[in-house]
Amino acid sequence: MPQLVRLQADYFIEPIFLGAEDFNDTDYVNASDLPLSPELTRDIDAWAQEFDDSLDRSIGRNRMTQQELASFEARGLALARRLQAELGSEYEVYYENQPVREPAVATNG
Repeated sequence: MPQLVRLQADYFIEPIFLGAEDFNDTDYVNASDLPLSPELTRDIDAWAQEFDDSLDRSIGRNRMTQQELASFEARGLALARRLQAELGSEYEVYYENQPVREPAVATNG
C-alpha cells in the first residue's frame, strides 16, 4: 500500500503530512525531508509562506480576496501534482482531501 501524503496549507505548520489510512495518524514533515527536487521544495515552502503571510492577526482571518484564494488553491493543486510526479507510485498524494491521481481502473484483457 502506498504511503499517503497530503499537501494542505494551514497557518504556521508544515504543509505536508504523511498519514496512515484516512489520515487518522499523521506526521507533519518538511518538504526537504522527502526525496524532492530543490525546485519543488522551494516552491512548496514559498506557497506555505504566502498562506502564513495572508493571516490578518487583528481579525484572525485570511485576508486574501476570493480571486487570490482561487489562484492560491490552483497553485496548491499544481504543486500536489508535481509532488505526486516526483514521489512516484510508492506515494499517494492528496491536495487537501482530494486525491491527485485518478485511481487505477482494472481492465479485463
